[in-house]
This record gives sequence, C-alpha cells and structure tokens, in this order.
Amino acid sequence: MFFMERVSALELDYVMQEPIDPQQLWLWEIAARSAMTKVGLTVMNDKEHFMLINDQKEVLRLDFQHGCAAEKLLLKVIFPLPLRS
Repeated sequence: MFFMERVSALELDYVMQEPIDPQQLWLWEIAARSAMTKVGLTVMNDKEHFMLINDQKEVLRLDFQHGCAAEKLLLKVIFPLPLRS
C-alpha cells in the first residue's frame, strides 16, 4: 500500500512506537523486499550514499524524521544500524 499509494497502514504506527527486536528485524526485511520487488523498487547502496529507485529510474525520497510510519520502518529495515557488541 505504501509503495503504490504512499499511504501508511495504521498498524505500522503501533509497530514504530515500540523498539523493534533486532532478532525479528529479518521478518520485516523479507516482507519489505518482497513488496519492493513486486512494485519494481531497487536499492542502490554504496560507500558514499544510498537510493531507492523505482522502475521509471526515479529516486524516491524518504524522510525518517518527518515521514509516516511505513517510511520509517522501511528505512530502519533496509538500512539498519549495526548492532553494538
């Protein structure tokens, strides 16, 4: 729904209110990557920057600070912070 219409499901607001267990993050990643494949999104990630590109070669701009819950969850899943040791 987010990729097609830029609408965040209400349930994701509840997900983002609690810390996500790093051991469960892979479940969200599988779901996100599956949805991204269906709509033709590609992740470009190198040493200097990252981008999400749609099938028309347009860069999607996402904002963790001001974005909706779906946007924040997607960024957290695709570009997670490294675990502290």
